[in-house]
Amino acid sequence: MILTIPLTWSPSDEPDVAGYWVRWGVRGKVKGWKAVGLLTGATSLHLAIPVRRSVVYEIRLSAYDVAGNESAQRVLTSVYVA
Repeated sequence: MILTIPLTWSPSDEPDVAGYWVRWGVRGKVKGWKAVGLLTGATSLHLAIPVRRSVVYEIRLSAYDVAGNESAQRVLTSVYVA
């Protein structure tokens, strides 16, 4: 099953932000997470991910700067597929 999740966030106010990473995976698992990179200026995304039932998925956001430094990841949302 494919689930489409609309995501929005406020842009970073740091002057050297080059873009964002949106990551998703099963909550509590370290392996198997996927990521998509977005250029600065992006503040929304319709994320389509394959999901399984009875699993909690978490979607996280981080910013990266022109030097490649990445901010801490923050949880945008979590989704339980019944």
